[in-house]
Parts: sequence; C-alpha cells; structure tokens
Amino acid sequence: MMQGGLSAPDDRLPFSPAVGCLASIVIGLLAAGLLFNALRLARDGELRFGDSPTAPRLWLVNEAGDQGVGISTAEVLSRDFQGAGICLTTRVRFLLWRQAGADTSIDYCDCYQPAGNGWQFAGRCPAELQP
Repeated sequence: MMQGGLSAPDDRLPFSPAVGCLASIVIGLLAAGLLFNALRLARDGELRFGDSPTAPRLWLVNEAGDQGVGISTAEVLSRDFQGAGICLTTRVRFLLWRQAGADTSIDYCDCYQPAGNGWQFAGRCPAELQP
C-alpha cells in the first residue's frame, strides 16, 4: 500500500489485447463504411439500399427554402394485388437543418407489378388499404 491510503494500480486489463485489437478493427471498418456512404451520398445525391420497392432510400434535399435529408421506408400491405403484385405503404420523413415551411412528412400507398427484372408502378392502393 502506498502513502496516503492509495493502492498501486492494478496491472490486469478488463479484456485481453486480442479483444481490444478486434474491437478497434471493427470500429475502424464501421467508420470507413460510414465515410464511404457519406461520400456516395454527396456524389450521387441519394443512397438506395436495394432494388425492390420496399428498399429504404436516403437522399439529399436542396430546395429553395429547405435543406437536409429525406428518408423513405416501405412496408408491404398486400401481396396479392391483381394476382401477383404488391401494395406498399411508404413513409417519407425529412431531417432538415434549414426549413422554410411546415413539416412535410407524408405517408402514401402505391401498388406495383413485376416487370422484367424489377417492378412497375400499377397505381394507387384500393381505398380499403389507404393509410
């Protein structure tokens, strides 16, 4: 025991050096991925996380009075629209650091049909599915 009631520092670490190295590598990869996607967003103006109609989307908003980002997510409401299509409710939210008007977040419902390797807009949802 040292003078003044203080004890010597404990030489043991709460985790092994291997765990510390692995954690720093994981944190570095996450930071690199975040930087890469931020650069893609700045270059392309949007990020799409898949090709399906339900894939989330993030885009830059740069209108006359509004600046920020928009985020859209979709949820399947019906998988049997006119035989093989789907109906989705889409939620659009905005994170604006400069805003000219009122909150413009919206929810809407659209239906899609398979077309080739993707999807084609087939119209608004029937009234019973509208949000």
